[in-house]
Amino acid sequence: MSTAYQAISPLNIPPYQRIRDNYTLVLASSSPRRKGIFDTIGIPYEVHVSDFAEDLDKASFETSGHYAMGTAVEKAKDVYGRLKAANPSTRYFVVAADTVVVNQGKVLEKPASPQEAVSMLESLNGGQHEVYTGVSIVIDNLGQGRQDAPPQHHSFFDQADIEFYSFERSILEAYVKTGDPLDKAGAYGYQSQGYFLPKAIHGDVYTVIGFPLTKFIQFLIQWDKEELMRK
Repeated sequence: MSTAYQAISPLNIPPYQRIRDNYTLVLASSSPRRKGIFDTIGIPYEVHVSDFAEDLDKASFETSGHYAMGTAVEKAKDVYGRLKAANPSTRYFVVAADTVVVNQGKVLEKPASPQEAVSMLESLNGGQHEVYTGVSIVIDNLGQGRQDAPPQHHSFFDQADIEFYSFERSILEAYVKTGDPLDKAGAYGYQSQGYFLPKAIHGDVYTVIGFPLTKFIQFLIQWDKEELMRK
């Protein structure tokens, strides 16, 4: 017996329509996880990767969340600046993000080697840690018809708390051999081969994957209301 499934239409809330009608949406990231999340939004977008070195001083930030947000700010500014210099008449809506894993106050970014990946996973094994994703958005501010109007800059971060199951080292080594951890902060990907590691996720799972979609939509709704009030 076959089951018929009804096709689901794309979500079309007012801020989505405002972006479609007025802007070129840009994702300033090469991350396939973030591209996958952006695909669910249903707005055509371009991908332009930032050249920012991601070398900010962690100690200069109040929290790890602010550090992730600061990196996202620099990525967004870099991509927006290059695009605007090349195409000054185009209206851009640039979104950048950065994700860090924090364990007992130590920031764990992408491992430099398989050995470091195993060490990171051992430090997370059987315990609790935090994931922070910072977001930065640069939006052309041309509503008044002024081509020289400065862009809007918005930024925020979101936190999710993760509990890991406890595994023998051989299990962690087997996971690292898949190659999945090597391009991910904290050396694991919940949305891919590392799905079996977390025991519980407290917060937005999209924050763990690399882009806090729920908080982003809340931002868009508020931004759209403010744009309406400016008219």
